[in-house]
Amino acid sequence: MPFSNGAASEAAGLRFVHQDLGLVDALDTVDNLALGMGYPSFKGRIKWSAERKRARAALSALGYDFDVSRNVADLAMSERTAVAIARALSTVGPPPKVLVLDEPTANLPNAEAERLYALARRVANSGVAIVFVSHHFDEVFGLADTVTVLRDGNHVITREVAGLTEDALIEQVIGRELTPFERDIKAVERGPIVLQARGLSAETSRTSSTQPLSATAGSTSW
Repeated sequence: MPFSNGAASEAAGLRFVHQDLGLVDALDTVDNLALGMGYPSFKGRIKWSAERKRARAALSALGYDFDVSRNVADLAMSERTAVAIARALSTVGPPPKVLVLDEPTANLPNAEAERLYALARRVANSGVAIVFVSHHFDEVFGLADTVTVLRDGNHVITREVAGLTEDALIEQVIGRELTPFERDIKAVERGPIVLQARGLSAETSRTSSTQPLSATAGSTSW
């Protein structure tokens, strides 16, 4: 099916959440959701109580409960992503059939990423198919039923994740077999941190200003 514009893809039930979430930081959750759904009104007046109720319901369906009157800039990254997903799923038009998430965990710490995985599973269990764009193999094996590899803009493979090994997936991504050295490096386990430094500074040769530095070193177990 050809998609000549955004309205055509929305009519087909496609919804997108890009890596840049497209939220307005200076607005709260209610207003950001209204950017996709519009404002319910009565005789030309916005029904704010209905707006807040609708926003809370949209987030509750995704497993989130926070103050919808807070500016989006003050929310945690996973909460911001939840707002973007709620807006995508709640837009006016046919019910969503496919939700495309473009690198949704790129800016999330581990704890918030786990929360987003739970959100993705909740959406999938509701009957909406999810296309989860990621370069993290643990996400592929932890979340996906089917994996598609694109390389240099070309389709390489589409297959079920079941029975696929990480080495085989890496080889499809890079377009060649792993060398014995690369396989050995992959098998190396990192040991505990043996040196950690924060707040270091050093003068440059051209100016007297100092540049803050931070570094962490870890040992490697062989």
